[in-house]
Amino acid sequence: TADGRAVVFMADGRAMGFLYRFLSAGPATEPDALDAGTLSVAQAEGEVLRWIALPTAAAGDPAAAAGQAGGTRFDMPSALALDPRGGRLLLACRAGTVRGAAETERLTPRAAAHPGHVIELRGDLAAPRMEARLLFLAGDATEGGRYGAAMPPAVPRYPATLAMDGNGRLWVG
Repeated sequence: TADGRAVVFMADGRAMGFLYRFLSAGPATEPDALDAGTLSVAQAEGEVLRWIALPTAAAGDPAAAAGQAGGTRFDMPSALALDPRGGRLLLACRAGTVRGAAETERLTPRAAAHPGHVIELRGDLAAPRMEARLLFLAGDATEGGRYGAAMPPAVPRYPATLAMDGNGRLWVG
């Protein structure tokens, strides 16, 4: 982070899984940097992701604590990639899950079974909030796939891996 602490993001790859962030209490340069800190769960609020700190006891069952804290359940969050140029974290959601229409929101927009999507997060990795938006909805047009005007005709489905190259290009597997 900008202040020298370690930050670790974790995607719970289960259906309706959570996105977690661990922020160390001390500097990342210390050998025990990951021994103390705060485990948080992401909660989507429109185009903002808010980090809710989980109690220390959550280490035994973080998914139960995340659900009780009001964490957002993502569509099989499976991969994360950090832009080496800074300022951007990407989350692949493989989908394959079905949520009811009442459970959809800006970052989990489809109610029926679908081929996934990728979410882009921007901002300070240690801040209590980060900007969030759908980078793309996977699948072809009949499945609700949606891409920017300059996107190639390739149709990624069920994104399971992400990698960023040195030029900031996203590779989806």
